Amino acid sequence: MAANNIVVQIGQCGNQIGREFTNFIQTDDETSNLPKAHVYQHYDNKLRCLCIDSEPKVISNLLSKHGKSYRKQNIFSGRTGCGANWALGYHGFQNTIGQSFMDNFLESFRKEVERCDSYVGCILLHSMSGGTGSGLGSRICQAIREEYPMNYILSAGVSPHRSGESPLQCYNSMLSLSYLQKYADGVVLYENDEVINRIISFRSKAESLKSVSLAEMNQYIGRSLAGILMPLSSSSSNLSSCVFPGKEPWEMLQTTCPMPSHKFTSVQYLSKAVAWDSLVRSYVQNNCRPKSGTILDSISCLAVARGDKDYSFYKFMPRLHENLKAGHRCVSWNPFPIDYWTAETDFGKASGRTLYICSNNCGVVEYFDHILSKTSTMYEAKAFLHWYWRHGCTEDDFSEAREILQTVMTNYKEALK
Repeated sequence: MAANNIVVQIGQCGNQIGREFTNFIQTDDETSNLPKAHVYQHYDNKLRCLCIDSEPKVISNLLSKHGKSYRKQNIFSGRTGCGANWALGYHGFQNTIGQSFMDNFLESFRKEVERCDSYVGCILLHSMSGGTGSGLGSRICQAIREEYPMNYILSAGVSPHRSGESPLQCYNSMLSLSYLQKYADGVVLYENDEVINRIISFRSKAESLKSVSLAEMNQYIGRSLAGILMPLSSSSSNLSSCVFPGKEPWEMLQTTCPMPSHKFTSVQYLSKAVAWDSLVRSYVQNNCRPKSGTILDSISCLAVARGDKDYSFYKFMPRLHENLKAGHRCVSWNPFPIDYWTAETDFGKASGRTLYICSNNCGVVEYFDHILSKTSTMYEAKAFLHWYWRHGCTEDDFSEAREILQTVMTNYKEALK
């Protein structure tokens, strides 16, 4: 019997990424020669998943193509949207999805928990730019924490482009990040600009000038999450890494987020049909030495090697460990900064190897500094604040959020000295 996890998809971004993530779940079950673990799927093949959006378009599209995979009572859709406003999503969700939404959501969530053999935690998929993903996502995270205080919550949050998406995006991101720091056990943070750079790095020179589509970005995020959170397909891998099927997300948190004050991680991957030492060298060159010149110091990392059919990964371990440790510039005070898992296959692929790395690094400091700088300038000019006061936000909400993010930055700077 495996541990069971529930996925909660919130907003347009969360539902699109969730679809890519669950594609890997279902594909892996279909191609695996092992019995289904039922970590993310019930025995009737329905996903252990709840889908929420304040607009009908994305949900309708999801159900038209994959309706048989979801339970109808786990689908919540509104009509008007949240206007890219955290306050409307957090305080005014009754007007966008329904007066009884939160009660109905928690009831459906409770029933999904009761269907589990052994419920461990939930994974929230959402953006931090729109009103639904940021505001309603914060409200849902808080509600789940209050109802299930002993179970894990992992957020996979997508931050907006540094400019150009919405004039309210920095306010929304600041408020959302502060709630995740308070109520989630860990956060896998994706920056849209960084995701685009990763996708371009996979391309040939001839294709590098082509624009990156939204579908490609969603697929990248979905696959990187699956690489870290999906059960390890090899029983020998489970034994060697001591990971019980279904507990991968929570073992990942214990490895990369050992302290509640440092809970923001990022995930990258590289896939090639080469030996592991060559793959690690390519990964370090492409991911640990960015073109911007910014080198990220890391507190801890998790490396997941999928596609290790010949069990050769551990043969290269001493050399791989030194390369990864140097590439991620792991802190000296952590005696075991990198943990390793392996799996025989990579989501049903016949050949090739993929290295997934989840790292807790100082990149969050630069991003938080950008958010605080932008919001401080806008707040002093009183720009767009009336949209937040109108829907129930107060000055205390903003001052508390700024203080939380500043504390996180201070903690990371001290840890990485």
